[in-house]
Amino acid sequence: MMQTVVLLLCVVVIGNAEVLQIWQPGKDLMNEDNLKHLTNTSRIIQGQDADIADFPWQVSLRTSSDSHTCGGIILTDTWILTAAHCTQGSGYTIRVGDTNRNNGERYQVRRVINHANYNDGSGTISNDISLIELSSSLSFGSTVAPISLPPAGQLFESASCVITGWGRTCGTCGLPTILQKLNTLALRNTECANYMRPISGVNLLSSHICVHNQNSNPQDGACNGDSGGPMTCTVSGQTYVAGVTSWVISSQSTGCLPDYPSVYTRVTSFLSWIRLYVPGV
Repeated sequence: MMQTVVLLLCVVVIGNAEVLQIWQPGKDLMNEDNLKHLTNTSRIIQGQDADIADFPWQVSLRTSSDSHTCGGIILTDTWILTAAHCTQGSGYTIRVGDTNRNNGERYQVRRVINHANYNDGSGTISNDISLIELSSSLSFGSTVAPISLPPAGQLFESASCVITGWGRTCGTCGLPTILQKLNTLALRNTECANYMRPISGVNLLSSHICVHNQNSNPQDGACNGDSGGPMTCTVSGQTYVAGVTSWVISSQSTGCLPDYPSVYTRVTSFLSWIRLYVPGV
């Protein structure tokens, strides 16, 4: 499913195979016309077709030519949460309210607020979070609705979670037309770090949160086009946005490598920053 441009920061891997990279899944989709078309049988990386009514907070972030480049998350009727590596350009719009990424209502962007300390270098990728303010208010309904921010201190360790997006269904595939979903498991950061240990230069932070279905075969995860989209987890009957899709591990020949965890910006690490601009959420 998901691995996106995850920026294309190169990190050398230990071993005698090819070089693996930290990949920020979003930046290589600025020209969607270069992507292959998918058949209707394609999936997220081992994801399933989703219904937008089950994930009404899901947003498609669009380029000036109205091509999908990243995901986003509805916080209020005028504010969208996404990844900073998705919003380094200009001329963005969003689409909401439809399972098909090319349908739904289109809204103009008033301004983008990237985290001032966003850093995509040195294998760290810290503060990969951004807020989008819309020029007009969303009309909420069964297919367009906000999601709750998590309570401070909620770690979601070993929680059952869901990731969604219109990202590539394999490292060399194109984008699916239909929204994809994947049930997955939130890892403790110590577990995630163990997976990343063979890769030189990867620096997992406390402000990251990882997901990985450790026993799935074949492996699954995020890929290009999923960046900026939601990792949602349900605790005691309440669904929260736990993470924002940030980066994955990739190879130069096959793209996204779902053998490794997908890494997200941990939302609880940025509650104060979000509320600085979006009070009341």
